[in-house]
Amino acid sequence: MARWMGTWAVCLGLCGFANLACAAESNGAAVVVVLDCSLRMAESFDGGSAAGDATRFNAARAALISTVNAAAGQENVALGVVCFGHRLAWDEGEQPDLVEQADYLSQTAGFAAISSLVPGNDVEVLRRPLRLSEQDARFATPILETLRPWGEAPLNRAMVLANRQFGGASSGGMLVITAGGEKIGQGGAKYTRQQILEGYYKHRMPIHVVAVGAAEGTKDAAWSDLQLVARRSRGSFQPVGSPSELQQAVRQAYDAIVAGEQLPVAAAPRTAETLPRPATATPIADARAIHEPAPTNSVVEGVVLYYGRPLPKARVTIDGLAAPAATADSTGEFRFTNVPPGRYEVSVIGSAHHRPYSGKATLIVPERADDPLFMEFDLR
Repeated sequence: MARWMGTWAVCLGLCGFANLACAAESNGAAVVVVLDCSLRMAESFDGGSAAGDATRFNAARAALISTVNAAAGQENVALGVVCFGHRLAWDEGEQPDLVEQADYLSQTAGFAAISSLVPGNDVEVLRRPLRLSEQDARFATPILETLRPWGEAPLNRAMVLANRQFGGASSGGMLVITAGGEKIGQGGAKYTRQQILEGYYKHRMPIHVVAVGAAEGTKDAAWSDLQLVARRSRGSFQPVGSPSELQQAVRQAYDAIVAGEQLPVAAAPRTAETLPRPATATPIADARAIHEPAPTNSVVEGVVLYYGRPLPKARVTIDGLAAPAATADSTGEFRFTNVPPGRYEVSVIGSAHHRPYSGKATLIVPERADDPLFMEFDLR
């Protein structure tokens, strides 16, 4: 037992054994799970304090362990794990001092790794995507069970680091289990939504977010960046309000990544599938006049890239639209509001390395769209 727990500790700490890593490589789907271990995960699902096993974190950790067991022995799956907020926290005294999560650190021989760490930077790649044997999975559980909801929430940093784990993988995706967006204190290095998206543009791996404690249809600002990232990456955003919902959402996202499919609940960028129906006269007594909602204008947003990197100052024009052209900002993003239903040609002109680049695409705006329509141009 001790030998295998030590093996998992090395594998979770991961970096020193290249021969072991190469032997466990997989040519299948690379799944990287990002687990929120911040103190906010110590709450119950209704947002209050929780006792015993009724915390968000215990449910999330159980879902991670189930994912490890599901991946065990699958030749077509490489599983990676990234945790944040699990090793260090500030205490609440008048002169705050660092408090270590000693149970986990002792199991993984990780004390040296935190010698110059602050809670706002507490992100660790426990395991890069590798094929997992059944024996590996069996001895992972004791180590994962030492994790506790502990510190701050450098979520963006964790997602940027998770994107880097895909390397040369040809398929896969990221699965994020979190109770909210970025939340770090003084001293933590801030990473942005744009840096997360740049990682997506490089590797093209969808990001599935399991939103612990979020309400269905939430418009809360704490979730807005994650909703946008999930939508832009053709992943999903699944609010969950109970342990069973969390377990189901994680399994659905995992299965979708492995199968290379899109979840039915995915908040993916969408365009219209059909042109709007021709306008027709409707008698006053016709029930359709009551039950069919009137067409509404839509928001169209997007990004202009140059070989997968944001291209600022590109000029985007929707032909036939009275609104002026939009200019891509420093992140390559642009936005049009109040676009009527119809079919349009969209043109983009940009400059990189003193050379002009251009592109065109067809946009079909439906009669109703609850979410913004999204377009992506990658000029080459």
